[in-house]
Amino acid sequence: MTDKSSIDKSIPSIEPLKSATIKEMANRLNPHSPYYEHEQNKRSHFAVFLGAGSSVESDIPDALHMIEDFTKTICSVECPEIDDIKKKDRWLNDNDYYRCDKDKYGSLFEKCYPTEVDRREYIESQVDGKVSSLGYIALAHLIKAKIVDTIFTTNFDDLVYIACTSYTDIRPVVYSLGGFASEISATANRPRVLKLHGDFLFSDIKNTRAELKEQDPNMSRQVQQILESYRGLIVIGYGGNDDSIMQLLSAIPKEKYLYWCVYKNQEVNEEVEKLLRAKNGWIVRHAGVDKLLDEIRKIVAITDDDIFKLFEERGEKLDAEIRKFSPKKFDLIKDATEANKAGNESLNTGNLEEAEALYRKAIELNPNAHYAYFNLGIVLSKDDFRLREAEQAYKKAVEISPNYHLAHFNLGYLLSKDESRADEAEKAYRKVITLKPDYFDAYFNLAVLFEKDKTKLDKAKEMYLKIIELKPDYLNAYARLGGLLKYEEKPVEAEEIYKKAIENNPEYAGVYTSLGLLLGKDKTRLADSEKVLLEAVRLSPENGCNLNNLGLLYSALNKDEKAYDCISKAVEFDSKCPNHLPALAHICKKLGKDSEMRDALERAAEIIEKDDWYHLAMLESINENVDEAIKYLTLAIEKDSTTKSEINFDTEFEWIQDDPRYKKIMGNSTTMY
Repeated sequence: MTDKSSIDKSIPSIEPLKSATIKEMANRLNPHSPYYEHEQNKRSHFAVFLGAGSSVESDIPDALHMIEDFTKTICSVECPEIDDIKKKDRWLNDNDYYRCDKDKYGSLFEKCYPTEVDRREYIESQVDGKVSSLGYIALAHLIKAKIVDTIFTTNFDDLVYIACTSYTDIRPVVYSLGGFASEISATANRPRVLKLHGDFLFSDIKNTRAELKEQDPNMSRQVQQILESYRGLIVIGYGGNDDSIMQLLSAIPKEKYLYWCVYKNQEVNEEVEKLLRAKNGWIVRHAGVDKLLDEIRKIVAITDDDIFKLFEERGEKLDAEIRKFSPKKFDLIKDATEANKAGNESLNTGNLEEAEALYRKAIELNPNAHYAYFNLGIVLSKDDFRLREAEQAYKKAVEISPNYHLAHFNLGYLLSKDESRADEAEKAYRKVITLKPDYFDAYFNLAVLFEKDKTKLDKAKEMYLKIIELKPDYLNAYARLGGLLKYEEKPVEAEEIYKKAIENNPEYAGVYTSLGLLLGKDKTRLADSEKVLLEAVRLSPENGCNLNNLGLLYSALNKDEKAYDCISKAVEFDSKCPNHLPALAHICKKLGKDSEMRDALERAAEIIEKDDWYHLAMLESINENVDEAIKYLTLAIEKDSTTKSEINFDTEFEWIQDDPRYKKIMGNSTTMY
């Protein structure tokens, strides 16, 4: 019989791809770094390659979002009668154009928009009028500083050019497909942008499977020549799904540096992995393209002051030119802008009265100042007696500027405070999502809104799952979804969600707390709960709630001295929390610290609201006033201010656990004490 260990040893292990940090990569670009390798007669020694993922934060959808859009359009036309998601998936998978995973983008695009004109108009609708995000502004300053001077891109947008001309004084040369490519000069002094899939302003854009399969020969030749002249290439926001582009990149000599930047826990596809292994390249993980490029900008010593100084210089020149058209109107608008700016300063310092006066002054000077109405709404919304005024201010802002997503968002939040206006709030949030599909706070608030209606909990879960799918590091979505699953008595699913959150961010203390509380429901897993809650305390040692939860667990485990130490510290950090003082009174009672127990009960009674039935039930339980404790606990459950899951973890109810009425309340739910 063959020894299994000998078989395992005979299987060659696959080495993981090499990885580099953003700092390590940026130091190759930084002239002040010892890792910088200067080459004579080179303006810069790295080129940058931008894929569709680079433009997502500028509100331009990437391939995955476009595929989703194409799929919805096709289904609405060809199978409108199918509502069930699973049936719709089966219908889609019966079609060849949908099953081709590698070329799904091109296949669906061609199916949805069969003519070249249709495809160009669709692309134009997606990119026209979009503004360069922070990452592009940082890249523009890297170009101005001659850190980078050549950009390759598969994108149809003009965001690189817009950022350069709007935020610096440089104008790169833009080359597109065909004849233009033959004009590229490898030694030209001006920075250049090479659009490998074309420009939406022209008819030669590449989208379909056939178009994406091969690259223009002129462009291919020029790209290969340029790549050979650089020390390395940084790839950002590109998934490696186009054969023609991957063939181009395969021409990079192995001695060159090749950095492939990917989002946090994202995995590269097989073709990218092959390329990186063949070229000895590195994976660089980041938390978003904007943050990545801005971090590079800072590492190579382009300071915020450098950028602000340039902004001021360009702003002054622009103001002088604009003022020539209508000096009086220009001065009014500028004065309105200054008044709004001063209002923001007052708002930030908490002087609401002064802020309101300044925003109203801005509106008086410029009645079309949508931003001033928006800011006025923020001030007014801080007073519960002026919410109607705040609502009108937000509505005026969106009337003047219908695409101002922040005003729609704040309006939705304001409306969500009134349960009778939930439909209006939902409409406002959905408007935000339409205007800005990557504004995930709108998805989140919409899910929270659904949670308030017990008939819409499935919608809330769907929305949280959507956020997690689109933005895996949006940790609050995991926390809320886990809590919702826990409320529905689905501990296995809740645990899975919490563990996914930890996988995405091992330093997120809050999710350890949620997971620890969940595990504490199961008497067989109290040791696991302790480990998880200890990690929450380690990550956030001055968080009173974490200490209190750990103390309650120790109380359940009859480790009363440890419980006392934790809960005492919790009270030190936050003596106003209604959870901590009842817990302290409870553990003091167990330890026979009667004087300290009475003191804790008195202090708790002072801070607990008169209609806070749950915490009042705790106090009565510790005092062993069983009738009152049961009455308040029943009210708490009826008012939906607690759940059996929460009661399970709170050991303060240990003093009434043998009462038949308590057992009836808890039903089959077990406690950990």
